Amino acid sequence: MSALRETSVSLDDRLVFIGLDTAARKKLRELKPTLSRHIGPALSVFYDKVRATPATAKFFASDSHIAGAQSRQESHWTGIAEADYGPSYEKAVLTIGQVHARIGLEPTWYIGGYALIAEHLIHAVVKEQWPSLLSRSNTPESMGASLASLIKAIM
Repeated sequence: MSALRETSVSLDDRLVFIGLDTAARKKLRELKPTLSRHIGPALSVFYDKVRATPATAKFFASDSHIAGAQSRQESHWTGIAEADYGPSYEKAVLTIGQVHARIGLEPTWYIGGYALIAEHLIHAVVKEQWPSLLSRSNTPESMGASLASLIKAIM
């Protein structure tokens, strides 16, 4: 059994711990249209960085290998935005973690990747929601809750 599967903490327990509760998931689902529009460009920035960094480029044999990884990432991020963290989501993230471990990808690189993607998505959310901050329905508290939900889901 892999170290990833030996944890005694369930996914639900981890979601409760970080506060990715019903309200946070609702906020995340509300962001889905924005995230769907911007995940492709965010991943393009990320994979350009991967190509330009020898320590990460070595994990990819070709541009088509990167294109396949980017396509799988887009699907993964769609799942994140849907905020349905059931058994299929848990299986998918365990598989991703196992692949990272098997190929020797250090956390430095994939956490850095999350940071690059988060940066792009946060800018997109703020840019798209900023003009409506003056409306009664989109308050600074609401924007803060949306961004907090996004960060929790990324992590």
